[in-house]
Parts: sequence; structure tokens; C-alpha cells
Amino acid sequence: MQKQLSKALILLIILSVSIVGLFSFIVLEDYYLKSVKADLLSDALLARDIIGPYLADTKQQSLQNKVEFISLQINKNITVIQRGVVIADSKNPMRCGMKEPVISGSLTQLFTFPSFPDIWKRQMFFIEVPGVLPEAPFIVRVSTPLVQVKETILKISLVIVIAALLSGIAALFFSIRFSKRIVSPIKEMIRVTKEFSRGNFTELIQTRSDNELGELGDTLNFMAARLEKSLQELDDRTTKMEAILRGMVDGVLAVDNTGRILLVNPAAEKMFNISAKNASGRHLIEVIRNYELNEFINASLKKGIVSFKELILLPGEQILRVHVSPFRDYSGKTFGIVAVIRDITELRRLEKVRSDFVANVSHELRTPLTSIKGFVETLLDGAYKDPNLAKRFLNIIDFETGRLYRLINDLLDLSQLETNQVKLNMENVKLPVIIEEIMMIFDVRLKEKNLSFSTHFPENLPEVKADPDWLRQVFINLVDNAVKFTPRNGKIWIEAAEKGNFVEIRVCDTGIGIPKEDIPRLFERFYRVDKARSRQMGGTGLGLSIVKHIIKSLGGEIKVESKVGEGSKFIFLLQKAD
Repeated sequence: MQKQLSKALILLIILSVSIVGLFSFIVLEDYYLKSVKADLLSDALLARDIIGPYLADTKQQSLQNKVEFISLQINKNITVIQRGVVIADSKNPMRCGMKEPVISGSLTQLFTFPSFPDIWKRQMFFIEVPGVLPEAPFIVRVSTPLVQVKETILKISLVIVIAALLSGIAALFFSIRFSKRIVSPIKEMIRVTKEFSRGNFTELIQTRSDNELGELGDTLNFMAARLEKSLQELDDRTTKMEAILRGMVDGVLAVDNTGRILLVNPAAEKMFNISAKNASGRHLIEVIRNYELNEFINASLKKGIVSFKELILLPGEQILRVHVSPFRDYSGKTFGIVAVIRDITELRRLEKVRSDFVANVSHELRTPLTSIKGFVETLLDGAYKDPNLAKRFLNIIDFETGRLYRLINDLLDLSQLETNQVKLNMENVKLPVIIEEIMMIFDVRLKEKNLSFSTHFPENLPEVKADPDWLRQVFINLVDNAVKFTPRNGKIWIEAAEKGNFVEIRVCDTGIGIPKEDIPRLFERFYRVDKARSRQMGGTGLGLSIVKHIIKSLGGEIKVESKVGEGSKFIFLLQKAD
């Protein structure tokens, strides 16, 4: 009776082990394949969204380098196909230009690369996701070797079968009084595997024998090590993707097909003054109060196409260029969108500055040229026969020619200063000596308008470190303005005082003054408070802009204090001499 019971128990163990092995293989294979498919889909969508915008703007070699870089990050092969031809392949760049069949609508397939060398002729798991560009659609294929998947499934199934078999043997031996030697290690395995399930891989199963039970313990330890490595690789890949997003200068927003935010990178956080943690899972319009951006992204979600748009973000009036690209599932259905946002405010400002500069230069050149041309034509028509009239016209032509000469010289000086092409000869300069030289130039003009001039320097005023020639130009421009805009019998004076490591200099007058609203723009090129009066006095509109750049090149700064009807003070700092 006992022998029959033992035989029945053995048969029951064998049957149980067979059922467990078959069931575990089927369940594990299905589960693991789904996991591989999901991983492939996630990587393919990520690769497609990164490659898509880059594909439209780069050359072949740059695209190949980009594909190889992404492949290293996700540890899978990437192939980009356009119009049935391989245009980039991370594993074998030699395949570029070869024709490649595309299996549309397939989530995953098994296939063999026919055009690879013999060492690459093996079955692969792959996924193809479509990408859409205005010029042409493309396909991103991400693949991984099938053999690795099968080996993992077989190993895990083998471990479970062995575990079930040894559990049955343990039960059998327990029935014949070997329970203590068998059950204790199994209990230890159960305890340690529970730690594995909690993510604790530091504690391993201690195997004290060379039999199957010891081999099982070694196998479970190996499985735990592989699992820990896989989790670490997943963490590393996630960290790399986060590093890529953090390193991007452009803002990146990802939303699902309901308009809820999935991802916000640091650049977008700063751009919109939002928090990624608080934004995740909320509707876009709740986080970023910009109706135009919200409507544009919603429209792109419905259309499912790559789109571009420029919009203004208030209250700072930032100009943003938004590039949106949809991401799709295996069936081609759009289930989200990625928006790459670039702040082009400075670019547009520079474009406007350039446009304004060209317009101003054209106007300033055209005005004296028109006058010169008109008087020359009048002289040629016979006015030269009248000596008095001819002399008057020639004086006007000389005046306008002088304006052109000064304008061109000022433009050349300003260009050199703005592009840092000026070579400064820095010396220790005594301010009183420079001022005395300057006032000799203005002596006649001061007397003509009966303007008084004075200086107010302390006896122990230190020397300043500057280029004497450019410093003279600063004083010439400032004093020239003071003389122009100070009425008869007015006063002009220059004062200076030590201020820390600098010397503060003030060029003052009792002139007509500058309106408060004009002061912020006073140092802009061609900006004039009274345009008609400035041109009548021969000004080019560049003098103060030149002064600002000279002071900046000398390591100082300049500002203005002025009231209408009371005069102006131009205040700037220069470094003290060593």
C-alpha cells in the first residue's frame, strides 16, 4: 500500500511538473512578447519624434550620425526608410540606398535581413511606425534579435519547471523523512525570492550543495542578477532621455489626444513659467493660458500632420515658433502630439533693427544727395553764370557734402565699435589736458552764441585709463550736442569726481533738455528728439550711439539726466589709472 502511494505521488509530481512547465512557457511567452512589443513601440515613437524634425533640415551624413546616436541610447537597431529606400541604418550604414520592403500596419513581425552579411542573417523582432513630413512620408523601423527573447523565455520557464520539480521532490522526500534537508533550502529560496520581488537584489540564495537544489539556487541568483541589470539599463536609458530633454535649448511639450500634458522639459518650464510636476496630467489650456497655442495644438491633433506657426506670448510679447509633430500607434491613429517651441524674439528684434538701419541709412544718404543733385542741375542749366547765385549754391553743396562725409565716417566708426574691431591704445590720461584740447575746437562756436564754459575738477583728481583719441571723440560729440541745443547766453560745464575704482564725469548744459519719454531711446542709431532741427544743424543721428559704444569699449557706462527747459547731464564712468 505504501509503495502504491509512493508511485501515485511520483506520477502526480511528474504530471504537475509537466502541466506547470507547459503553462508557464505559454504564459511567460505571451507576457514577455507583449512586453517586448510595448518596448519596441515606445522606442520607435521616441525615435520617430526626434528624427522627424531633424530629417527635414539635415543632410544624409548628419541623419546617419543622429540615428546612430539614438540607437546607442535605446540599445536597438534603427532603420529609416523613405519611398521604399533605406536612408539611414544604425547597424549597417552600407545599407543606405538599398530598397527595403515596408509592411504597413504591422505592429511586430519576424523577418530576416536579406541584404545583410551572413553574420546578420538572423530573425529579428521589429516595429515600423510611420512619420509624416510636408515633403514626403517616412518609416522608422526599430528591431531587436529574436534569439535573445526566446533564450530569456526558455531560461525563465526552465527555472520554473525546475522549481516545480524540486518542490515535488521535496514533498516526496518529506514523506520519506528527508524534509528537513530539502524544505529548509526551499524556504530560504522563497524568502529571498520575495526580496527579489520587492526590488532588493543584495541578498542572494546561499547554496551549500552541488545537487539540483544548489543549481536551482545558482540559477535564481543568476536570474536576479540579470533582472537587476535590466532594471539598471532601463533606468540608464530613462536618465539619458531626460538628459537629452534637459539639454535642449528649445522647449518641448507633449500632450495626449485629449489635450492633457504628458511631458514638459526644463526649457518649456522656463519659457512658460510653469512647473512640469504641476502640469502633468492637466489640460494644456489650464496650465498655459494662451488660446492661440491651445487652438493650434488641438487643430494639429485633429489633422494629424506636421505644422508650423509663429505666435506671440503675452505679457512679455515673446515671439515663439511652434513646430508640432503627431505620434501614432501601430494602426496609424494619432494619440498625441509633440510641440518643439523656439523663442525667436531676439531674432525678430534683430531683423527689425537691420530693416530700420537700412531704411535710416538710405534716408540719410538720399536727403543730401537729392539736394546736391538738384543744385548741380540748376548750375548746369545756367545758374553758374550768376556769380552770387553760383557761390550760394556751391556753399549749400559743400554743406551737404560735409553731411555725407560725416555720416559715412560715423557709420564706419560705429561699425568698428559694434564688431569690436577697434584696437584700443590704453594709456593713463589726464582729463584736464584732454578737455583743454577739446575746448580749442569749440572756441569760435562758443563765442558766436555767447556761451560760457567751465570745468570743475578736484585738485587730486586721478588719471583715467583710456584711449586718448577715442576719449577725445566722446567729449567732441557730447560738447557738440551741448553747443547745438543750448540757447544763446547759456552755460556748459564739465565736472568730475572720484567714485570707487572709477572716475565719474559729467558733461552738463542749460539747454532745451530732453523729454522723459525720449531718454530710453537716446543712444539708438539715427534716433533724434527733434528730427527737423537736428538735420538743420547737420547732425547724423549717430553721435550718441558712438559715444555709448566707445564708453563700453573703455570698460565704463553712460546715462542721461535731463528735464525739458532746464538742461541735460551726460554722466559716464571711466576706470582709474593703475
